[in-house]
Amino acid sequence: MSPGRSAIAHALQDSGLDAWTEKRNIGIITSTEYGCLNTDFDYFDTVLSDDGIGAMQ
Repeated sequence: MSPGRSAIAHALQDSGLDAWTEKRNIGIITSTEYGCLNTDFDYFDTVLSDDGIGAMQ
């Protein structure tokens, strides 16, 4: 399990929200230090290379 997911699991345990008997409305938002920046770079690498749709003419 990743450190982030472990932290979420421990936070749920500490707050007593890790066990339930019926559906509950709970939202969890997680993020990384860089957000989606690395994914954006990977995407733009594919569209900018090999005369892709975003390649410079």
